[in-house]
Amino acid sequence: MFFWLLLKDRLSTRNLLRRRSMVLPNYNCVTCSLTTEETCHHLFFGCSFAREFWGILNFNFSQDMTVTEIISEFKNNFQSDFSITLFVLMCWCIWGARNGYIFQSSQPSVQGCKEALIRELQLVKCRINREKRQTFTLWIDSLISAN
Repeated sequence: MFFWLLLKDRLSTRNLLRRRSMVLPNYNCVTCSLTTEETCHHLFFGCSFAREFWGILNFNFSQDMTVTEIISEFKNNFQSDFSITLFVLMCWCIWGARNGYIFQSSQPSVQGCKEALIRELQLVKCRINREKRQTFTLWIDSLISAN
């Protein structure tokens, strides 16, 4: 559901709240120091915090790419049955860091996001069938240990 909302630009970012006439002190992204409005695209792919987080996997992309193009590029870079799962979880961790700041005043950190990603991947591993679990574990370990 989360990823569908992201793809359809329906996550409750500050931009969406403004479009729905909700009054906030400002509509800027809370995870970076830029005075840029928090849109879905900015929060997950343009924000300096998000770009640094994507960088832990050495994944870089042009800021003018669409979400669909970024997903294609990600799939090409991480050719695996699990690449989309990783992509969605990366986005989920960025969303969690953003919400942690807004609702719990916890400062977002790339290290915190990486730890959350590892926890989420461990949960996903429990749901993968036995034949693919070993491959998934090795793939994830290689991605994480490389950085």
